[in-house]
Amino acid sequence: MVPALLAGAFAIGAASFAYGLSLRRARAELDDRIKGQRLTAFEAAAAAEAQYRLETEKAFHAGVGPASGQVIETVHDLTDRFSALLNTTTADPAQMCSDWHYRQTLIWLMIRPLAWIEVLRRRRSRLDQTLNTAVVRNHHRFLTACHFYEWSFSSLRIFDGIDYDPSKENAHLFYSTVQLAAEASVVNEDGSQRCMSYAEFLAKFGEFRYTWLGAFDDLLSGTADESDIADLRRVRLLTVYVACCSLRRHFPIPFRPPPEAPVIVNLRWVRNPVLRDRVQEQLTAWLEFYESRIRSDPRSPE
Repeated sequence: MVPALLAGAFAIGAASFAYGLSLRRARAELDDRIKGQRLTAFEAAAAAEAQYRLETEKAFHAGVGPASGQVIETVHDLTDRFSALLNTTTADPAQMCSDWHYRQTLIWLMIRPLAWIEVLRRRRSRLDQTLNTAVVRNHHRFLTACHFYEWSFSSLRIFDGIDYDPSKENAHLFYSTVQLAAEASVVNEDGSQRCMSYAEFLAKFGEFRYTWLGAFDDLLSGTADESDIADLRRVRLLTVYVACCSLRRHFPIPFRPPPEAPVIVNLRWVRNPVLRDRVQEQLTAWLEFYESRIRSDPRSPE
């Protein structure tokens, strides 16, 4: 009887021990499965985020790339014209800008980058600009150079310390006029936008004359006399040229030669020596300010 009881107790103990081991093993397996599922879910989320960033970056580049290329191309064209106008020892901007046909073509070259910047602005509004990637950050540097170009027509900073009344004198263009020129020069075609052609520009010349073009023409034609305000108008042309050179230097086209350094220190066609010295100081400081912003990468995680 006693041996039977001992055998039964031993069997029950062994069964309980085996049951405990099986529970422990089942719990460990369950923990492993839960851990694996959590890891799999995390990996899936990380992979989905990486894929979204890749697709969004590709869409961003495809959206802004073509218009950005056109901005660079048209700025190169304008830089070449300004180089012949301002950066040679024989050219005289006052004499050149007294010719109507020359002014007409120069205005056309000046508005083309503005129109493509407007196209770029419209395309960019449909894209995710919150990504902090190298492509997006480099594009933001490019936008700084574009902003430099837009404001080169309007900024009054270069006239600091000079007796200049922007409400009465026209050695600058109001930013609203510049923006109107940009918007008016964009053509909608087959669901996309582009800068209008030269033929389209001439066809709408009369219409533009009474909206924005008259201000551009007054700025150019006003360089043809020897007054102080004419000096400042010529400085305005140099300011636009400096902005063009800055963009072209930071975003070059491989098959086009780099620009010559714009001559700021030799404002030979600014006849008033007091204005010349003051403008040289302000224009140099203005250029250094924008150059530092174009070179910097404020959104870099580093």
